[in-house]
This record gives sequence, structure tokens and C-alpha cells, in this order.
Amino acid sequence: MIWAIVQQVGGQAASYAVFFLLAAILRPEDFGIVGMASAWIGLLGAFAEIGFGAAIVQRAEVRSEHLSTTFAINLAGGLILALAGVLLAWGAADFFDTPAVGPVMAALSLGFVIRAISLAQAAYAQRELRFRALAVRDIGASAVGGLVGVGMALGGWGVWSLVGMTLVNNAAGAILIWRTTDWRPRWREVSLARARELWPFSSRILGFNILKALVQNVDRLVIGFVLGAGALGIYTFAWRVVVFPVRVLSSALGAYLFPKASRLQHDHPAVR
Repeated sequence: MIWAIVQQVGGQAASYAVFFLLAAILRPEDFGIVGMASAWIGLLGAFAEIGFGAAIVQRAEVRSEHLSTTFAINLAGGLILALAGVLLAWGAADFFDTPAVGPVMAALSLGFVIRAISLAQAAYAQRELRFRALAVRDIGASAVGGLVGVGMALGGWGVWSLVGMTLVNNAAGAILIWRTTDWRPRWREVSLARARELWPFSSRILGFNILKALVQNVDRLVIGFVLGAGALGIYTFAWRVVVFPVRVLSSALGAYLFPKASRLQHDHPAVR
């Protein structure tokens, strides 16, 4: 439990420290433009892992074939979503009547592929309660991404410092989780039968993720559409300050209790 808390508190604290530094350097409009792009990225992101990662954590027995199949599905999904993000980017710019949203959303779409290569490893680490590895990933990635973001902001890159920070954060997180976990995907283990075994649970998670994505992003879509990038940037700053304690506590509890409870799913006396 301690490392689950360290993962969430450390990762979130590093992220918020960087956020406040960037808020002192960049304009609200810069945050608003990224917020506009991120709203559409968030909607697409509901389909990023199709719930297979959660199914890996929840399943009573997991073989390497399940993990390799999950890796392959996530990678294919990441490539498709990245392409979709690029194709929809300039439509999103027209929706907000803000041309800068187009190239920003196209660039951020690369994050789907970067994250896809580490989702199976992260699910494996969570299943095995390796929260130290997850803490190293989150804190290290936030620190590296933050250094890049602040450096770019000081160098006058404006909104692109936020894009650079996000992509470097994703890449650093993927590298760190690969280095701190011992499982590796094997293409010969990819199996449609294993995918079918994971689908009943993952399909329910997918439905929940779609609903959650709508709830979490509709406010940014409306504010960006009606009030523009500047207002959305101010709203984004205020919202992140308010939700910080709730997000840290709920994320830590969820990350720890989900795999623990999953291991007890057939042990009724222990559950009672």
C-alpha cells in the first residue's frame, strides 16, 4: 500500500509542480489550446486499451499468452487511434475555430502509440502488486517530461512546450516500466482464443471508459467552443488545483485494492 501511495502522490506532486512552473511562464491560451486538443484525445483514449489491461489485473489466472495478446491488441489500437487523431485534428480545429489546435492534436496523437507499448507491462506490474516499479515510472517520467517542458517554455516554444512535455513523459514512462518489469511480449504467443477469454470483462471496462471519457471531457469541449482558448486555460488551471487531493487518494486506493480484491474473487471467507 505504501508504494501505491508513493506512486500516486509522487507522480501527481511532480506533475503539479511542473504545471505551476509552466503556468508562471506560459499564457492561459497555451493551456487552452492543449486543453481543446486533449478533450478530443481524451474521447479517443477511451478505446486505447479496450479494457484488456484491467482484464489482466482482474483475471484469476494469467499466462504469458494473455499478456502477449494484450500487448498486440494495444499496439494495433494505438496505431489506429494515432491515425484517427491525426485525421480528425483539423476538424477539431474547425470545431473550436482555433487553427492552432490542429497541429497540436496531431502531435499529441503520437502518444497513443507510445503508451500502447507499455500498457501490458503496466497491467502486469499492477497485477503482481509491483507498485514500486509503477512509482519509479510515474515519478521518473514526470520529472523527465517536466524538465523538457520547462526548458522548452523558457526557450520560447510556447504551446509546444506542453506538447513536448507530454510526449517525453509518455516515452520516459514506457522506457522505465520496461526496465523495471521482467516480462517481454512474444509474437508467437498472440492468440485469438486468449483475446476471447479476456473480452467478457474487458468489454464492460470499455463501456465504462467511454462513459467516463464523455463525463471528463464534455466540460472542456463546451468551454472551449463557447468561450475560447483563454477561458479554457484558466478553467484547466483551477480544475487541476481543486481535484488534486481527490485524484491522489482515489487513484491510490483503486490501484491497490483492484488487484488485491481480484486475487480474492473466489475466496469468499476472506472477502467476508
